[in-house]
Amino acid sequence: MERLRWNQDEPLTAADAKLKMEKLKEKLSRTDMKIREGAFGKAERFIDDACRCGGVSAPVSKTFMVKDTPHERVNIEVTSGTAFTEK
Repeated sequence: MERLRWNQDEPLTAADAKLKMEKLKEKLSRTDMKIREGAFGKAERFIDDACRCGGVSAPVSKTFMVKDTPHERVNIEVTSGTAFTEK
């Protein structure tokens, strides 16, 4: 299981969040990435939607399950502050 944590003084922008998600994808094997492709797409849409609404404030916990698997998923958690803003 791969994780990418972040902690910063300013809100995490949607663009930075998607860059961090790309770095996380790079850590996965081709097989793991392939099965999570749809879940990552849903996570990106969630970030884009949140950005259009001005971002999200903690606490936020969102899980995007991989279809036809019991445990594989992509999680987004905001435990403090604000994230997915435009700037």
